[in-house]
Amino acid sequence: NAVDRAQAMALTVRVVHPPLPSPEALAAAGRNRCYVCKRSIFSFLQKQSPAPLCDGSNASDALVFRPGSRAIKELGVHTPLADAGLTKPMIRAAAGLPDPQQPAQPCLLTRFDYGDAPDARRLRLTQQVEDFLSELPELKAGFRLRWLGDQPLLHVASANRFSSEELGGIQTRLTESFPELGSVHIEVMDNLSGWFDRRSRRIRPGS
Repeated sequence: NAVDRAQAMALTVRVVHPPLPSPEALAAAGRNRCYVCKRSIFSFLQKQSPAPLCDGSNASDALVFRPGSRAIKELGVHTPLADAGLTKPMIRAAAGLPDPQQPAQPCLLTRFDYGDAPDARRLRLTQQVEDFLSELPELKAGFRLRWLGDQPLLHVASANRFSSEELGGIQTRLTESFPELGSVHIEVMDNLSGWFDRRSRRIRPGS
């Protein structure tokens, strides 16, 4: 999608494949896994690019937990949208994007708890399930398939406005299409982002 949109805007596109930290290294980083990953990616990009780098961070990102932002600052990567004080709603209103209200598509590792090093099976299954769910019209407002250990949790945005019957139908289709997923707990929530951060704040040490 990114390549198609860039080409439609007459931009020159170069796809690169930076080496990524292992799942074990990211698990060891805990809540700083995004910092470790983003520093690795942008360090690689700086070596590849003869020009200064820009990142798409915006002013809204300063209001939430974004450990990757620290890596960007340390490496001197420019953040013109954030520097101009542009928030996500402002960018959506002004940029003329073809689908400004599309649901966020964060890194797949955000579906796993801090300290979890997901194996290839769970990563692949997560992508397959989310690809399947993305085709359901009743989930257009967003969802996440998350894991607590081996227990899958489907979090769906309350903005989807579906009935309890539709919710039960989603669970049935998941069971039929992905029997290896097992029993899936479904929860409706207003805010899909940062669930593991909110959960970690609720759990006190020793509890």
